This record gives sequence, C-alpha cells and structure tokens, in this order.
Amino acid sequence: MKVNGKLVRGIIFDLDGTILDSASIWKEVDEAFFRKRNIEMPIDYGEEIGHIGLDKAATYTINRFHLNEKKEDIIKEWKDGVLDYYAHKVTLKPHVKEFLLFLKNNNVPFCVATANDEDCYKSALINNGIYDLFDFILEVNNFKNGKDKPDIFYACIEKLGSTVSTTIVFEDLPLPLSTAKQANIMCVGVKDLSYNDDIESIKKELADIYIEDFDELYKYISD
Repeated sequence: MKVNGKLVRGIIFDLDGTILDSASIWKEVDEAFFRKRNIEMPIDYGEEIGHIGLDKAATYTINRFHLNEKKEDIIKEWKDGVLDYYAHKVTLKPHVKEFLLFLKNNNVPFCVATANDEDCYKSALINNGIYDLFDFILEVNNFKNGKDKPDIFYACIEKLGSTVSTTIVFEDLPLPLSTAKQANIMCVGVKDLSYNDDIESIKKELADIYIEDFDELYKYISD
C-alpha cells in the first residue's frame, strides 16, 4: 500500500486525541487538579505532560510546582478522575474503526504508542471493538524518554518489521509530530482541540497529511 505515493509497511497510532476522542477528559482532570490546590494551570501544561506518561508527568508536576506530595497519590487522583469515563463514555474519532479494518484487509500492520496506562485505555478499546485489531501497544512509561525523543517510535518500527522510511505516525500534538518528523518518519496530524489550538503549525510545518476525519485518508492511498 502507498500513502501519498510512499510505500507503507507499518503504522503507529497515538491513542488519546488521535484514535480515542478522550483528550478533553484529561484537560478537565488537570483543571480540577489545579483548582483543588489553588494554583493557576499554565497554558503549556497539557502539551508539556501529554507525551511523557503518567509516571513522568507526576514527577514533572511535583518538581515544577514544588508540591509536597507523593507521585503515587497524584497518579491515583488522576486515574480516579478518568477510569469511569474510559470504561463507559469514551468513543472513537470518526471512521477510525473502518480505517483500521481497511488496514487489516490490506495486510498493513499497525500498533499504538501511547502516554496513557493500560488500566485507563484498555476498557475503551474493548468497548469500541478495536482492542484486538492492534498488533501490539507500547507505553511511554516503559521508556526512559517521552515522545520528545523517538525511542518509542523506533521500538514500534522494529516490532512492526517496517523501516523509518516505510512507517507512518499518527498524532494530534505538535511535539510528537515534530519528533517523528525530525526522525524522518512520515506524519499524519489528526485534529483535536482539547489542548492544542496550534493547528496551522501542524498543517504547514509538521504533518505530511492533516485530517479532521479518518475518512479523508482514502484519497491519499493507492496500490
């Protein structure tokens, strides 16, 4: 299969804000977290932590805001705010499942590289009927770096059996897209306004393809 004339042998998907329409719940949890502590939430906070995983995000938050709190307690507070939502309310972005089935039918392997934890996202993927479609799921928490470095992308590429030049990364945030682009991996930017309103930079500078709906992808695909 070719995308924009480029041979594709593997695809890496982000989850929240890309596959799952779930990024807004994290913004609500973050806002509640800061309100509880009478701290104004910085405008850059969501993008700073959105790619590094809950463990690193808790450490970052404690250090940045000089909190006398335990990392484990912060993670529990965050998870308590989202588990019910993931279990019962999270839906897919438009036409995601159809596109994943299209990839399966065309024998293109695909995986997930996420900053989320399994006990959050797994129920949502199962409820929406796509959990078993992915070849595998890798979590940023199991890597030294977040998506500010391409480590997790390279690990996915190795497991997919593809190469840098035959892989596509799907992301909604500028930083992971920038990381993939700098690693010479083709990028698809997916619209999500929950944290990011810098759509123009994604369109013009970071994404090889920009979509608001997965149904738009087929016009770029050829045999």
